[in-house]
Amino acid sequence: MITVFLDNQHVKAQIGWLEDERKGRVDLWISIHATLKTKRVHDDLARTLDYGSLVGIVFTESAKERKLLETLAEDIIAEVDDAYPNILDSIEVVIKKKKIPVPGFSADAAGIKIFRKF
Repeated sequence: MITVFLDNQHVKAQIGWLEDERKGRVDLWISIHATLKTKRVHDDLARTLDYGSLVGIVFTESAKERKLLETLAEDIIAEVDDAYPNILDSIEVVIKKKKIPVPGFSADAAGIKIFRKF
């Protein structure tokens, strides 16, 4: 099994349930772990995922205004699947926010994790 990953890519996104949250940009850290169907890639980029493409998808999707982290993660999953049809066995997207507008918040991060098996 081969897993291609992007770990904690920092982006600034216009995201938040409340309109006030969406007025500025929020710091997010996005990770993608994509497991391939193939067991060997044989030095063939067409049989794997390109890191640059993953970064591009993260930046493109993060540039769109949204209300929920879940929506951003689902859209990233859809774009990766569209860019690499029939290659993925599964994908996991984790999105973290290190600051949230909640009194007393002191955790390292809050966020979501979505896993899809194809």
